[in-house]
Amino acid sequence: MSLYTLLGYSFTLSMSISLILLIASVYIGRKEIKAELKGISKYSIILFLLILALFLYIAIFHVTAFEELYFDENIYQGIAMNILKHGEMLWCLAGTGYLNSCYISTLYHDPAGWSFFIAIFFAILGISTSTAYISELFIGSLSLLFIFILSYLLSKKNSVAVFSTAILALMPEVLIWSRTQADPDLPFMTFSIMTFMFFVLFMKRKKPITFSMFLFSLSLTLYMRTEAVLLLGIFALLAVLFDIKNIEEIKDKIFGIIRKITNDEKFSSLMLVFFLLMAPQIIYVGIEASNPQYGQPTNAPAISTSYLNSNLNTNINYLLGNYNSTIYFPAVAAKYAIPLAILGSLLILLQKKNRLNTLLLAWSWFFAYLLFYSLFYAGGALFGVDVRFMLQTMPSLAIMDAFGVALAAEYIAMISKWAYRKMAPRKEKRNKRRFSFKLKKVYFAAFVLSSVIIFSIFVAYPFEKISKNIDLNVSDMPQQNVIAPSIQFFYSNYSYVPSKCLVFSFTPDIWYEVGRPSMQIGYMGSSNSTIVNIEKNFTCYVLDYGYWCMVPPYNNTLCAYGKSSYSTITLSEGSIPYTNEHPAFYLLENYTT
Repeated sequence: MSLYTLLGYSFTLSMSISLILLIASVYIGRKEIKAELKGISKYSIILFLLILALFLYIAIFHVTAFEELYFDENIYQGIAMNILKHGEMLWCLAGTGYLNSCYISTLYHDPAGWSFFIAIFFAILGISTSTAYISELFIGSLSLLFIFILSYLLSKKNSVAVFSTAILALMPEVLIWSRTQADPDLPFMTFSIMTFMFFVLFMKRKKPITFSMFLFSLSLTLYMRTEAVLLLGIFALLAVLFDIKNIEEIKDKIFGIIRKITNDEKFSSLMLVFFLLMAPQIIYVGIEASNPQYGQPTNAPAISTSYLNSNLNTNINYLLGNYNSTIYFPAVAAKYAIPLAILGSLLILLQKKNRLNTLLLAWSWFFAYLLFYSLFYAGGALFGVDVRFMLQTMPSLAIMDAFGVALAAEYIAMISKWAYRKMAPRKEKRNKRRFSFKLKKVYFAAFVLSSVIIFSIFVAYPFEKISKNIDLNVSDMPQQNVIAPSIQFFYSNYSYVPSKCLVFSFTPDIWYEVGRPSMQIGYMGSSNSTIVNIEKNFTCYVLDYGYWCMVPPYNNTLCAYGKSSYSTITLSEGSIPYTNEHPAFYLLENYTT
């Protein structure tokens, strides 16, 4: 068994165990969770459900659903099929329809943690692109639940929990990426929120069961993307600085954590299980670090300080909402986010409790990923669809923005209450019970009114102005002018390819989805005995002259060679608007093995 095959099985096994242990921990520790959430009011729950319904309504009826990542999302679905059918979290390069058989597998250059969950959705709802779309929308919706709980745990304020949920729900990028097929970045954001949620729960309860919730949620999150390893540093920092009152406590806190892990059998056992579950991913990260291939220019590093100035400038301008234009779609950010987060931070400093915990958690999370992606060659928000990397900055901004709205409204309500107390008639003041009741009504009315006004000014109105960029047609998106028609051609015409033919394609995964056997186009014409033996299982062969065959360098090399080396019969041919390009499926008449 090769190392890659062993890793493929290990990934699936480790994620399965992590998920089972997380679910078990949540069930066993449900009383700990209830104890921390008992202050959530029924009105907040109703508001949360209304926000969720609004999010789903906008996402389903007003956001264009399409594949953003240039067939990468088909690869994630192909890996999901490989997990479901064969237990391997690997990329299949040659296989039959629905991957009932996979002949050649390898590691993909991105972690495939999200594919594990797509496989679960496939098992429940069936293998189809519709299922993949449902899974992405589900995980986008789940992010709202997690941000609601995390915000409440941090603030113990229903208002902050509701506002953070509403703000995240109205962030354009969250809506856009909730309507794509199988992107792992939105799930990475959602699982990160979940992990921060369980971290805060653990820091409040400090029980082995809450520690296990945190560890196993972290384990799942670390499988989502390579850069998830940054979370280890963030949580190490937070573990030391959470709840400290002065600098002198830091040393004692560090040694206290070490003693707890080494001397407490329950904590040390949980840490051992965690590291065993993470061993496959640690090996994978080591393999990736030794040979990082992420599409960067030849001889250029994937990560370098030379990218920092340009990318950081681009990303800050993006987060300030300076690129809200169809030219840069789908780079759409609201202008309110950073200014309101700064206001929230300043108002938090005026609070007596939990001042530093919230600020430390939110801003360490925000800056860690803003700086990391700014060091990545494709980490600029305008680098194609890589604006998706900015999703990891959204939750912390939503939390700080919520504090900005809620605390500003609280101060306005306090001022209104003070003013009413000063101006109320003396006769009314003498009736203390009646006067106290009226003061509460004044405070509540002022809080609700000011909340609505502040939220509308900084959140709802800006969203209304940029919403036209969310529901664009695919044909209006500049980066989609070739790939979108190519994908449309595929789904409209794949049935012209006989189901028993082997299709040579740059994207075999998309053929697996529709029940056709396929093989990487680079194997076409190979004399390798393994490839030849695989090809003998089929009696006809087809060239998928798709997107990658219409763009350099393959249009004039591999694809041109494949098309000219054999006698061909056109099974179906399309056209790309405003170009001379024609996607097609060609039957290779004289292809022999």
